[in-house]
Amino acid sequence: MAGQTRNTASIGAKGLGLIGAGANFKTTANLGMFKVQLQNASNSNQDIRAEDDAAFETLEMVLGAINPLAYSVVNDNSGTIHFVVDGSQWDQASLQIAVRNLGTAVGPNNIDVTGSDVTAATTFVVA
Repeated sequence: MAGQTRNTASIGAKGLGLIGAGANFKTTANLGMFKVQLQNASNSNQDIRAEDDAAFETLEMVLGAINPLAYSVVNDNSGTIHFVVDGSQWDQASLQIAVRNLGTAVGPNNIDVTGSDVTAATTFVVA
């Protein structure tokens, strides 16, 4: 049986680019990784540290809207959530619309998320 010769002319010295350093995010599955910065209509960050200890609070509402596979909430006043979603169902624009459409009075504490920004991941860090 003859072996198959690998043609590396079009893929370069690093092969398929699955291994690399620097600001690169790559996945071999259909995953999307994003960051949402929860902000009000004036683009002020919304502190959500106390928005996870009762039913229907802001964190639960945001997570319910996007249905992440995994998520991590930053423990500060930035309103930042990192999350992993099914990449076949979501992109940056659709996620941002979903979060902003929650409105100006989310949860019992009436948190405004209409100025929220979603950005796609460029790196992936686990600590």
